[in-house]
Amino acid sequence: MDTRVSHSAVELAQYGMLSCTGDEARAFDYFSRAVAADPLWIAFWADLAATVVVFAFSAAFRNSSFYDPYWSVAPIALVAFFLHVATPGVPALRQGVVAALVLAWGVRLTGNWARGWGGLGHEDWRYVDLRAKTGRIGYWFVSFFGLHSMPTLIVFLALLPLWPALATGARPLGWLDAIAAAV
Repeated sequence: MDTRVSHSAVELAQYGMLSCTGDEARAFDYFSRAVAADPLWIAFWADLAATVVVFAFSAAFRNSSFYDPYWSVAPIALVAFFLHVATPGVPALRQGVVAALVLAWGVRLTGNWARGWGGLGHEDWRYVDLRAKTGRIGYWFVSFFGLHSMPTLIVFLALLPLWPALATGARPLGWLDAIAAAV
């Protein structure tokens, strides 16, 4: 097991215990150290920060479709980060196959988006309809939490099974790898 992950898990447990005792200052200290030490937390907060930046552009241009290409390229960036922080001993062939499959998926999805893209003024008709139903102020709340943050969270959670395959798993390739690549 990666010592960074096990160490941060202990700190998160300490955070939980200190929170229950009312020592919030020490609890926050433990939590912040755990988050800073764990590459998965770093990836999560970076993904969320990028989503906030995309949302800022969406709000500035009054167009939530700015998010649409993000969620097809974000997995590629996250996989690259997972590879960057990988512990020694992860089979390079497994890393290569997984990275290539995610890259192919991201390129295909981005290509589908680009084919239908009508320029910066184009906004998905569903977003336009949602804006009409929720009103101007309510729409941006729905846009941030429903159209930007929720897909980011779903995609990030969907990528979590790639973490051991790319960054921490030292088992040699086997039949399960072959089935996973074929699927």
